[in-house]
Amino acid sequence: MAKTNDLEIWAHRGGGGKKFDENSIEAIKNALHSKYKKIELDVRLNDNVLVLSHDQPLNHGRPLLSDALKLIDGKMEIYLDIKHSEAALKVHELIKDEYIAHYDSVVFASFELEALRLIKNKSAAARLGLNYRGIDDHFIDLAQELDVDYLAMNWKRVIPNYFNLKQARQELDVKYLAYTVNSPILAGMMQRMGMSGIITDCPNKIVASNKPPT
Repeated sequence: MAKTNDLEIWAHRGGGGKKFDENSIEAIKNALHSKYKKIELDVRLNDNVLVLSHDQPLNHGRPLLSDALKLIDGKMEIYLDIKHSEAALKVHELIKDEYIAHYDSVVFASFELEALRLIKNKSAAARLGLNYRGIDDHFIDLAQELDVDYLAMNWKRVIPNYFNLKQARQELDVKYLAYTVNSPILAGMMQRMGMSGIITDCPNKIVASNKPPT
Protein backbone atom coordinates (compact mmCIF):
# COMPACT_ATOMS: atom_id res chain seq x y z
CA MET A 1 0.00 0.00 0.00
CA ALA A 2 1.23 3.51 -0.82
CA LYS A 3 2.85 5.31 2.09
CA THR A 4 2.04 8.98 2.53
CA ASN A 5 3.91 9.78 5.74
CA ASP A 6 5.07 13.22 4.62
CA LEU A 7 1.73 14.19 3.10
CA GLU A 8 -0.40 16.80 4.88
CA ILE A 9 -3.83 15.30 5.57
CA TRP A 10 -6.71 17.77 5.91
CA ALA A 11 -10.15 16.53 6.95
CA HIS A 12 -12.67 17.74 4.33
CA ARG A 13 -15.67 19.66 5.72
CA GLY A 14 -14.79 18.59 9.23
CA GLY A 15 -13.94 15.01 8.30
CA GLY A 16 -17.31 13.60 9.30
CA GLY A 17 -17.43 11.24 6.33
CA LYS A 18 -20.54 9.06 6.40
CA LYS A 19 -20.78 9.07 10.18
CA PHE A 20 -21.42 12.77 10.86
CA ASP A 21 -22.91 15.66 8.91
CA GLU A 22 -20.36 17.77 7.05
CA ASN A 23 -19.28 21.04 8.68
CA SER A 24 -20.96 19.96 11.91
CA ILE A 25 -19.98 20.32 15.54
CA GLU A 26 -20.20 16.52 15.85
CA ALA A 27 -17.69 16.10 13.02
CA ILE A 28 -15.31 18.57 14.66
CA LYS A 29 -15.58 16.84 18.03
CA ASN A 30 -14.77 13.54 16.34
CA ALA A 31 -11.81 15.12 14.54
CA LEU A 32 -10.38 16.41 17.80
CA HIS A 33 -10.10 12.81 19.03
CA SER A 34 -8.47 11.59 15.82
CA LYS A 35 -4.82 11.33 14.82
CA TYR A 36 -4.92 13.92 12.05
CA LYS A 37 -4.37 17.52 13.12
CA LYS A 38 -5.65 19.54 10.18
CA ILE A 39 -9.26 20.33 9.32
CA GLU A 40 -11.00 22.04 6.41
CA LEU A 41 -14.26 23.91 7.03
CA ASP A 42 -16.60 25.94 4.82
CA VAL A 43 -17.86 29.30 6.04
CA ARG A 44 -20.42 31.72 4.64
CA LEU A 45 -22.74 34.49 5.76
CA ASN A 46 -26.34 33.60 6.55
CA ASP A 47 -28.44 36.57 7.64
CA ASN A 48 -25.18 38.40 8.41
CA VAL A 49 -24.00 35.61 10.71
CA LEU A 50 -20.95 33.45 9.94
CA VAL A 51 -22.01 29.81 9.77
CA LEU A 52 -20.36 26.57 8.70
CA SER A 53 -21.95 25.53 5.43
CA HIS A 54 -20.79 24.64 1.93
CA ASP A 55 -24.07 25.70 0.30
CA GLN A 56 -26.50 28.44 1.19
CA PRO A 57 -28.38 27.02 4.21
CA LEU A 58 -32.15 26.73 3.98
CA ASN A 59 -32.65 27.24 7.70
CA HIS A 60 -30.99 28.77 10.74
CA GLY A 61 -29.70 25.51 12.18
CA ARG A 62 -26.14 25.65 10.89
CA PRO A 63 -23.25 25.75 13.41
CA LEU A 64 -21.66 29.12 14.08
CA LEU A 65 -18.04 29.67 13.13
CA SER A 66 -17.47 31.22 16.54
CA ASP A 67 -18.65 28.02 18.27
CA ALA A 68 -16.37 25.90 16.08
CA LEU A 69 -13.38 28.09 16.98
CA LYS A 70 -14.10 27.77 20.69
CA LEU A 71 -14.21 24.01 20.31
CA ILE A 72 -11.03 23.69 18.24
CA ASP A 73 -9.13 26.19 20.43
CA GLY A 74 -5.83 25.87 18.58
CA LYS A 75 -5.75 22.06 18.75
CA MET A 76 -5.87 21.75 14.95
CA GLU A 77 -4.87 23.82 11.97
CA ILE A 78 -7.89 25.13 10.05
CA TYR A 79 -8.19 25.55 6.28
CA LEU A 80 -11.14 27.95 6.24
CA ASP A 81 -12.83 27.95 2.83
CA ILE A 82 -14.64 31.29 2.53
CA LYS A 83 -17.50 30.69 0.11
CA HIS A 84 -18.11 34.31 -0.98
CA SER A 85 -16.19 37.56 -0.78
CA GLU A 86 -18.85 39.33 1.29
CA ALA A 87 -17.88 37.10 4.21
CA ALA A 88 -14.12 37.64 3.94
CA LEU A 89 -13.61 40.65 6.19
CA LYS A 90 -16.11 39.40 8.76
CA VAL A 91 -14.24 36.08 8.94
CA HIS A 92 -10.92 37.86 9.39
CA GLU A 93 -12.38 40.19 12.02
CA LEU A 94 -13.79 37.25 13.97
CA ILE A 95 -10.46 35.42 13.90
CA LYS A 96 -8.63 38.56 15.04
CA ASP A 97 -11.14 39.26 17.80
CA GLU A 98 -11.81 35.76 19.14
CA TYR A 99 -8.96 33.55 17.90
CA ILE A 100 -5.94 35.82 17.89
CA ALA A 101 -3.89 33.45 20.06
CA HIS A 102 -4.16 30.88 17.26
CA TYR A 103 -4.14 33.27 14.30
CA ASP A 104 -1.21 31.51 12.65
CA SER A 105 -3.05 28.18 12.71
CA VAL A 106 -5.70 29.46 10.29
CA VAL A 107 -5.45 29.47 6.50
CA PHE A 108 -7.92 31.89 4.91
CA ALA A 109 -8.85 30.15 1.64
CA SER A 110 -11.25 30.84 -1.20
CA PHE A 111 -12.04 30.35 -4.87
CA GLU A 112 -12.93 34.06 -4.94
CA LEU A 113 -9.91 36.26 -5.58
CA GLU A 114 -11.61 39.30 -4.08
CA ALA A 115 -11.99 37.50 -0.76
CA LEU A 116 -8.26 36.82 -0.63
CA ARG A 117 -7.37 40.35 -1.71
CA LEU A 118 -9.56 41.85 1.01
CA ILE A 119 -7.90 39.76 3.71
CA LYS A 120 -4.40 40.39 2.35
CA ASN A 121 -5.05 44.14 2.41
CA LYS A 122 -6.11 43.84 6.05
CA SER A 123 -3.14 41.79 7.18
CA ALA A 124 0.05 40.95 5.33
CA ALA A 125 0.61 38.25 7.96
CA ALA A 126 -2.53 36.31 7.04
CA ARG A 127 -1.92 32.82 5.66
CA LEU A 128 -3.84 32.50 2.39
CA GLY A 129 -5.03 29.54 0.34
CA LEU A 130 -5.92 29.92 -3.34
CA ASN A 131 -8.50 27.38 -4.48
CA TYR A 132 -8.24 27.00 -8.26
CA ARG A 133 -10.47 25.35 -10.86
CA GLY A 134 -8.62 26.06 -14.10
CA ILE A 135 -6.38 23.93 -16.30
CA ASP A 136 -3.73 26.50 -17.15
CA ASP A 137 -0.75 28.29 -15.60
CA HIS A 138 -2.63 31.46 -14.58
CA PHE A 139 -2.58 30.31 -10.96
CA ILE A 140 1.16 31.02 -10.86
CA ASP A 141 0.61 34.75 -11.44
CA LEU A 142 -2.29 34.79 -8.99
CA ALA A 143 -0.30 33.00 -6.31
CA GLN A 144 2.55 35.47 -6.73
CA GLU A 145 0.21 38.47 -6.64
CA LEU A 146 -1.53 37.31 -3.48
CA ASP A 147 1.58 35.78 -1.89
CA VAL A 148 -0.40 32.69 -0.92
CA ASP A 149 0.80 29.90 1.33
CA TYR A 150 -1.38 27.16 -0.19
CA LEU A 151 -2.74 26.31 -3.63
CA ALA A 152 -5.58 23.78 -3.78
CA MET A 153 -7.17 22.12 -6.80
CA ASN A 154 -9.40 19.13 -7.51
CA TRP A 155 -7.29 15.99 -7.90
CA LYS A 156 -8.76 15.53 -11.39
CA ARG A 157 -7.10 18.84 -12.35
CA VAL A 158 -3.70 17.79 -11.03
CA ILE A 159 -2.92 15.43 -13.94
CA PRO A 160 -3.76 17.89 -16.76
CA ASN A 161 -1.96 20.62 -14.78
CA TYR A 162 1.11 18.44 -14.22
CA PHE A 163 3.54 20.59 -16.22
CA ASN A 164 2.00 23.82 -14.92
CA LEU A 165 2.52 22.55 -11.37
CA LYS A 166 6.06 21.50 -12.20
CA GLN A 167 6.77 25.04 -13.38
CA ALA A 168 5.05 26.46 -10.29
CA ARG A 169 7.28 24.47 -7.95
CA GLN A 170 10.28 26.15 -9.54
CA GLU A 171 8.82 29.64 -9.08
CA LEU A 172 6.65 29.53 -5.96
CA ASP A 173 7.29 28.71 -2.33
CA VAL A 174 3.82 27.33 -1.56
CA LYS A 175 2.21 24.07 -0.50
CA TYR A 176 -0.03 22.23 -2.97
CA LEU A 177 -3.23 20.46 -1.92
CA ALA A 178 -5.39 18.05 -3.93
CA TYR A 179 -9.07 17.51 -3.10
CA THR A 180 -11.13 15.39 -2.58
CA VAL A 181 -8.78 12.38 -2.26
CA ASN A 182 -10.44 9.43 -0.56
CA SER A 183 -8.12 6.45 -1.05
CA PRO A 184 -4.55 5.73 0.05
CA ILE A 185 -3.63 4.72 -3.51
CA LEU A 186 -4.83 8.03 -4.93
CA ALA A 187 -3.15 9.89 -2.06
CA GLY A 188 0.13 8.19 -2.93
CA MET A 189 -0.32 9.14 -6.58
CA MET A 190 -0.89 12.77 -5.67
CA GLN A 191 2.25 12.73 -3.54
CA ARG A 192 4.30 11.27 -6.38
CA MET A 193 3.01 14.06 -8.61
CA GLY A 194 4.43 16.61 -6.20
CA MET A 195 1.41 17.55 -4.11
CA SER A 196 2.18 18.58 -0.53
CA GLY A 197 -1.08 17.38 0.93
CA ILE A 198 -4.64 16.25 0.37
CA ILE A 199 -8.10 17.23 1.55
CA THR A 200 -10.08 14.06 2.20
CA ASP A 201 -13.43 12.78 3.42
CA CYS A 202 -11.59 9.75 4.85
CA PRO A 203 -8.72 11.13 6.95
CA ASN A 204 -8.69 8.17 9.33
CA LYS A 205 -8.34 5.72 6.44
CA ILE A 206 -5.47 7.72 4.95
CA VAL A 207 -3.74 8.01 8.34
CA ALA A 208 -4.22 4.28 8.99
CA SER A 209 -2.58 3.46 5.67
CA ASN A 210 0.65 4.99 7.02
CA LYS A 211 0.89 2.62 9.97
CA PRO A 212 3.82 0.21 9.78
CA PRO A 213 2.85 -3.46 9.52
CA THR A 214 2.67 -5.39 12.80
